[in-house]
Amino acid sequence: MKLLKKMRYIFSILLVVSPLFSITPVAHGFILLTFGLQLDGLELLILKVHKPQWKIGYRYHVDCKPAERQNGKALTETISASLRTWLEPLKELQPERPIVDRFVYELQADFNPNQPEDLEGLQAVDLRVTFECTQGASGAPIGRIYPPAVIMRVGTEVTPWMHFVLTHELGHTFGLADTYARQGVMRSRGGLPWTAGKQPWSIMSGGHQYADIPLTLSEDDKRGIIWLYKYFYEGIATDDCFFPDYIFVEEPRGCRPEYQLIFATKYSHPDIALLLLKEDPTIDVNAQDVDGMTALHYAVMHEKEEVVKALLGHKDINPSLMNKQGQTPLDIALAANHTAIIKMFPEPPRRKEDVNGDGVVNIQDLVAVAAAFGEAAANAPSAADLSPETAQQWLSAANQLSLTDTRSQRGIRFLEQLLLALTPKETVLLPNYPNPFNPETWIPYQLSAPADVTIEIRAIDGTLVRTLSLGHRVIGTYQSRTRAAHWDGRNNIGEPVASGVYFYTLTTGDFTATRKMLIRK
Repeated sequence: MKLLKKMRYIFSILLVVSPLFSITPVAHGFILLTFGLQLDGLELLILKVHKPQWKIGYRYHVDCKPAERQNGKALTETISASLRTWLEPLKELQPERPIVDRFVYELQADFNPNQPEDLEGLQAVDLRVTFECTQGASGAPIGRIYPPAVIMRVGTEVTPWMHFVLTHELGHTFGLADTYARQGVMRSRGGLPWTAGKQPWSIMSGGHQYADIPLTLSEDDKRGIIWLYKYFYEGIATDDCFFPDYIFVEEPRGCRPEYQLIFATKYSHPDIALLLLKEDPTIDVNAQDVDGMTALHYAVMHEKEEVVKALLGHKDINPSLMNKQGQTPLDIALAANHTAIIKMFPEPPRRKEDVNGDGVVNIQDLVAVAAAFGEAAANAPSAADLSPETAQQWLSAANQLSLTDTRSQRGIRFLEQLLLALTPKETVLLPNYPNPFNPETWIPYQLSAPADVTIEIRAIDGTLVRTLSLGHRVIGTYQSRTRAAHWDGRNNIGEPVASGVYFYTLTTGDFTATRKMLIRK
C-alpha cells in the first residue's frame, strides 16, 4: 500500500509539473510554446476567463511559523490584484463579454514535502498558490490534468517585490513564458542576456520591481495576453503574431518585435535599448517602421536622452532620415524645444525663420522680412508653423527694443498682424484631410484657450475604435501635418480598421465637437 501511494505521488507530480514556464528560455517578445509541448491540452487560466468566478486555494508551507500566517487577507488581496492586472487588457479587448472578476478563496492544508501531494485539494480549485517561508526560486507548475499552481518562495510578507514575483508567476498560469533568454542557457535573437533589474516596468522580463514604481504590464505583456485570448477564442494560427510590428520566429517558437531596437526604444526602459546597442553589433540602427520612424526618432520623441546620445555616437547612425511626415529626429526635438537633446545633434541646419542667417530667431528677422516684404515674404513663417506664444514673445522683444525707425516699425506692424491671425477667436474642430483616405489622415483643429486635447474615433455604431490623447496644447491653429492630430487607420490594439464611415470627436475641457470621415480601401 505504501509503495502504491508513493508511485501515485510521483506520477501525479510528473503530470502536474510537466512544463515549468519559469525556466523556459525564450526570445525577446512573448512566446507561447514551451519544451516542444503545445499549449493546447494544458490546464491554463486563459481558458477560464469567461467563468463567473474562480475558486482559488492558498496554503502555507508546514515550516511557516504562526506569526507568518496572520496575513491571509493581505495575501488573497494581493493575488486578486495580480490577477486583475493580467485580466485588464482582456476587459479592454472584450468590453461586451464578461471577464471574471470574482475570486473566492479557500485556505487549504499545509504543504508538507514529506507527504504525498494533496491532489484532491488541487482538483477542487481553479488555481492554487503555495506560500513558503524560506527564500528560493518561485515557480508555476502547469499540467494537463490538474489546474495551474504557483509556488511562492519569497516569504509571506506582502511587499512590492513579492507582488511583482506573484504577478510574474501568474503570467505563466495564463500561458505566457519569460520574455528574455537566461544567460548561459541561450541568447535571444537580439543578443540580450538575462536582464534582471533592467526593465522594472515589465512583468515577464524578470526585471526588478522597485517600490516607487507602480506595478504595470509592459507592452510585451499586454500583447502576450491578447495573443493568448485570440489563439484560444478566435482561432488565430500559432504563426500569426497578429500585431503589425511583430514577426513570427521559428527557433525558439514565438513572437518578437520586427525591429527590436525600435520597439525597445518606443516602449521599454532606456536600459533595454542601451543593452541592445551594446550586446548586438549587427543591429540595424537606421531601421524604419511603417511610419518611417527610426529608433532615434522615438528616443527623441520620448525624451530618452541616454538613448539619443548612444545612437548619435553609433558609427552607422544616419540622423537625417525622415519619417512619413517629413520630420528628422532633430525636427522633433526642435518642435518640442528640448534644449538638451538639440545640443546633442551636430551642426543643426538653419531654421527657415532665421531670415538674416545670424543663428537666432528674433524680431530682427521679422524686421528684415518687413523691410523687403515683397521679395522675402516666402521666407516668413506661416501660421501652420508658428505658435501665438512665439509671435507674442517676438512682439514683446520688439517693444523692449524701443525701435523707432520706419523699417523697424513696419516689422512690428507686420508682427502684430501675424499675431492677430494666429490667435483663434473660438475653438473649432476642422475637417480631416485627406477625406476619403487610405490608410492615414490628419485631423486639424484650433484652440482659443489652452486645454488638454483628446480625440476619440468611433465606428458608425458608436463603438470606440481609437483614442488619441494629445496632451496639453496651447492657443493656436493645429492644421499642418506636423501639428494636426494624425490617425494611421488602426484601432487601439494596432489592427487596421475596415472601410466605412467613422466619427471623430474633439474634447477640450467643456468643448466637444464631432465630424464624419470615410476610409476607403
